[in-house]
Amino acid sequence: MTSERDRAIRPRALIVTVYGLYAREVGGWLSVQSLIKLMSALGVDEPAVRSSISRLKRRGLLLAEKVDGAAGYALSDRARARIPTPQLNRFLADAVAARQPPAGSGRRGGVQRLKLLFITQTAVRPPRFSIQVNSRARITRDYAYYLENRLRERYGLDGVPLIIDFVQRSERREAAHAAVRRG
Repeated sequence: MTSERDRAIRPRALIVTVYGLYAREVGGWLSVQSLIKLMSALGVDEPAVRSSISRLKRRGLLLAEKVDGAAGYALSDRARARIPTPQLNRFLADAVAARQPPAGSGRRGGVQRLKLLFITQTAVRPPRFSIQVNSRARITRDYAYYLENRLRERYGLDGVPLIIDFVQRSERREAAHAAVRRG
């Protein structure tokens, strides 16, 4: 059974997801009417959409813009911020120091801990981060949420759609070798 609190959060969370995953593909702007139509298909009524947009606008996540005479919203500068890589790597070191990454069994029967090698921001609209790791298999959902929440807390990204990719070191090397072979 869905609680009253879950229903209150749902439209706002869906709108943030829509902007994070889809609006960036069309320039980051969506008309109010297209957003209402899309959310209607997801079971959210028009008053709930308008109320959620208003809250996101008040929180500084959406900016009202007109495109070709149509009213709509785009992600605000706060949702488009670029964080320098050195700052992100200090953040990662602090997060690891505060809570050690999970450990799993190694190849030879020993215990091997997840190693977070470095982090960089790969996109700004919405913020997308890439964390290089020794083994994606050792990442737990709990630890991924921990990193996401610390990132939101440190850089004021609460409510901003963000994406974190965990890239295994071997994948990075394979991509670099493939690029060299292509010439």
